[in-house]
Amino acid sequence: MAQFGNVALTHGELPCPSCGYQRKGLALDHACPECGARGFDGELIVSGLSWVEPESRRSRSLYQIANAIVVIVLVLIPSCGPRPDGRVRTAGLAVAGMLAAIALGFYIAGVLRRRRERATNLSLERVALEFRPDVVVVRQRELDREVPYRSIVRFDTKEDLPKRRTRVWLVTRDRLMHAATDEPIMVIVGTLEEQRATATEMHARISSKRP
Repeated sequence: MAQFGNVALTHGELPCPSCGYQRKGLALDHACPECGARGFDGELIVSGLSWVEPESRRSRSLYQIANAIVVIVLVLIPSCGPRPDGRVRTAGLAVAGMLAAIALGFYIAGVLRRRRERATNLSLERVALEFRPDVVVVRQRELDREVPYRSIVRFDTKEDLPKRRTRVWLVTRDRLMHAATDEPIMVIVGTLEEQRATATEMHARISSKRP
């Protein structure tokens, strides 16, 4: 874990959490030259990957819509059979075909979203936690939210050894930083020793600040 005065970083330079610009060579408190986002401030700063990028959320929604439409099509298919007089129910078949085409369109859009995410986002660190004397500031793109230590119900870290990553959860009383699906807020990388040292430092700071 790199040390800059009393500021500890997970590894090396900190990319801008708003746009992903690589801030190499910039002072910590210097504004981002790419998007103008403020610099970093805190006794401890931890940067990491977003657990779920916006593109993933969008693609997941598209998949869910596609699946719902497929269910509707499956329900309609039995009613599209021949009439007692042997005539084909062309209207029903047309509706089922149209819905199937729409479902396919949503599915393809979801796949493209995932590809876009892999191509543009996953290689950049987009989340930063700034541990200040009274609050933890969570920064991700347009999000810049202060979380008082007294409002933190639980702070957990879990090593993902196969992927050599550590997942980080921050749960507050009002659940502002915690999704209903119990997803981590961020993932820290680097060497296993760096990850463990960072997780230990975060736990220690939150434990000492909470009432």
